[in-house]
Amino acid sequence: MEKLNTYYNTSLTRWLMAALFILLVASLSAQVAGDYKTKWGYGSSSAPSSWSYYNGVGWVNAAQSPSSPFPVGNTIYLDHFTYCDQNMVLAGKIVMSNGGTLQLRNGAHLEISSTGIVENKAIQVDKGCKITNNGQINSAFLGATIILNEGDANNTTTLINNGKIQLTDDGNAATYNLQMKGNSVLISGSNGYIYGNGSMSATAHRKERMEIAGPSGFDPADGAVRLTGSNNIGMIHYVFKGTQAQHTGNLPSPIWSLEINNPAGVKLDKDLMIYGNDPTSTTVVKVNNGSVLDMGDHFIQSTQKWGGTAKFTLEDGATLITKHKDGISSIALNDRIVKGCMQTNEASYSSQANYTFNRDGEQHSGIFTTTPTPNTVHNLTVGRNTDIIWGGAGAQPPIYTGTFNNGDDTLPVTLSSFTATIVGLNNVRISWVTASETNCLGYNIWRADSADLTRATRISSMIQAENSSQGAYYVFTDTGLYEEGTYYYWLEDISINYESQFHGHIYVRLDFQGDNHSPEIVERTGFKSNYPNPFNPSTTLRYGLSQDSDLTITFYNLRGQVIDSKQLSNQSKGMHSLVWNTRDLGIPSGVYFARLTSKSGSDLLKITLSE
Repeated sequence: MEKLNTYYNTSLTRWLMAALFILLVASLSAQVAGDYKTKWGYGSSSAPSSWSYYNGVGWVNAAQSPSSPFPVGNTIYLDHFTYCDQNMVLAGKIVMSNGGTLQLRNGAHLEISSTGIVENKAIQVDKGCKITNNGQINSAFLGATIILNEGDANNTTTLINNGKIQLTDDGNAATYNLQMKGNSVLISGSNGYIYGNGSMSATAHRKERMEIAGPSGFDPADGAVRLTGSNNIGMIHYVFKGTQAQHTGNLPSPIWSLEINNPAGVKLDKDLMIYGNDPTSTTVVKVNNGSVLDMGDHFIQSTQKWGGTAKFTLEDGATLITKHKDGISSIALNDRIVKGCMQTNEASYSSQANYTFNRDGEQHSGIFTTTPTPNTVHNLTVGRNTDIIWGGAGAQPPIYTGTFNNGDDTLPVTLSSFTATIVGLNNVRISWVTASETNCLGYNIWRADSADLTRATRISSMIQAENSSQGAYYVFTDTGLYEEGTYYYWLEDISINYESQFHGHIYVRLDFQGDNHSPEIVERTGFKSNYPNPFNPSTTLRYGLSQDSDLTITFYNLRGQVIDSKQLSNQSKGMHSLVWNTRDLGIPSGVYFARLTSKSGSDLLKITLSE
């Protein structure tokens, strides 16, 4: 009897659990007043005859089509093929059965609001139509699809994703869940992403485009496409158009083209292959006006080795940054650039663009042609510890009409010189010249009677910094030294974050008998000044070397032509001078440039010959 009671109790429990499950499912799918469902296939969203309406008691023929916006809390049930031929805002829900398909036609725009949800079986977007997803598109079935049908240049098919799109694989390797066809556009907003184990594909029409605004680009962890399935979408055009700093992420390769349209900067995360023979466009890589492409130590290469029309374009006001050892672009072989960070068939660099070389150690500039004035470079920045070498057959150094900065952007101050000079009997004048200053609060002077900074005492109040990109000149006088001896000085610069950096030491030997000595410490190789300036016919150029070196000083006119050159061997570390006499050169008055080149660095000085 006990076993029988146990059997009945167990059966009753199972029955009650099954009943509760049925009630739960029913409650989840229960209709509410205001819901719609399709009546037959090939119905239109705008035709009331295509719809049934739930009035709270049962389904009746609809007197009107679903409203826009379709409200939160209501559901549209698509059990048949239905085409949307009007603009619609979905704040509620669309649920498709296994026979359901939604096709956008006649320029329709479906906007899924932040509260909107589509449980998808099949979505098709025709030419000139658009879906904007601010909510969720979920796969209601394995293998559910979204197809962007073929458009044309004036009428694309567009999917704008500012929310979440789920793709679920059905195990069929021949099918893809999101399909992009000719002249289709996928725009991924800053917070939009596609995820799941599904897959994407593009046809070979060469005009499909993906625009990415998110900071992580194509990164599979937190980028615009986070699929674990097959992503056969490499051969499309990519545009990075965020408003905050972006990474490209793990872009498929090769691709058709890359366009940078982000002033906050886009960083290349891998070497990239560009298909170099696209008949629809000659430009395959472009950095737009005001945008920044940071290539790091990576390169972009075209697959078309010989011939073809793979072209890189750097527009006015754009910025290109590279750590590549061969610089921007270099040696060409059979009409193809084979060295440098940009290895395309052609390259067009604007003289109004910005260039940054920031490799630690030797770096070649490569050869690049600027327009409208060849070999004229504006706004060139050279990173710390980088020696730029202008290489290649027939290459000449460009003329810099902007700022040449050999400092480290993370440091507030780069010094040109730091000197101590004895004035009178017992005063020491401390002076320093900065090549550049960034985010610097000011300076302090420290002094000790030995070369040990830990024993030094601050002898000045803070001297306010000018923070000039062109550098500045400062003077402080140490007064009242009444004992003979050697005095050591350090210069401290303090950033706006209250981080300090010490320069020096320099020293003077104070001897009241008159044998005073005040050597100058050179921290950076380069020019200090020239006098007189303007000059005629000669001027004296003062320069410093931070280490022993041979050097060359070359003189150019405004067209970049070499006027004169001086080869100087076995120059010792420290300060030097050179007199340049133009009497026998037969050159007219005007602006000229002197370029110093040595193993410890290089510099450029603008000088003026007057009548």
